[in-house]
Amino acid sequence: MSTHGIQVSSVTKYGLESEKTVIVSQKTLLPAPVIARFLYGETYINGTSVNDVNVTNCRLYRKGESIALLTGTITAGVLRIYVLGNVNIIAGAQYDIRALDGNPNLPATVPGMITTITAEIAKVTLNNIVASSGVVSGTTEKNGQVRISVDGVNKTVLTAGATGIFSGNISGIVVGSVVKAEAKVGAIYPNYVEKIAT
Repeated sequence: MSTHGIQVSSVTKYGLESEKTVIVSQKTLLPAPVIARFLYGETYINGTSVNDVNVTNCRLYRKGESIALLTGTITAGVLRIYVLGNVNIIAGAQYDIRALDGNPNLPATVPGMITTITAEIAKVTLNNIVASSGVVSGTTEKNGQVRISVDGVNKTVLTAGATGIFSGNISGIVVGSVVKAEAKVGAIYPNYVEKIAT
């Protein structure tokens, strides 16, 4: 965020120096923002950037592209981009995020260094299910939620602990039942796994 100027001249082998060029000034780019892990389905992409009065916005691009998909805010160094339900946000896709130095509506605004993120899909696993016990367990995101259904009927939503492990007793499971666990992120269920009860 500092401006530097440069001039050049040539020097002959006899030590004679030409006139110096006009000073060319360039401001160094903002550092790349620090972005928290982003799960597909979350409402916001969150992170931090430079805390400066001239740094109030950021932009999100498809990886390697120069046309912005979304503009987010930076307030006191806290970065947020609202992405809920945006058709440009695709599970598993990569995006570049850059803080903006200056007013985002002016041509003199300079995008900063790039941070690349992936719209990650929430993980979910399901342990083998023994019908006689009725216990459904597995892993998902830390403190995440998992919707459990048996033979196409939604039964309950289980909440994982700080380690990502969930477990619960589910009624209606018989040998051959298809048990489905769907990882919940925000208001959607972007990933699932199924097991047949034995």
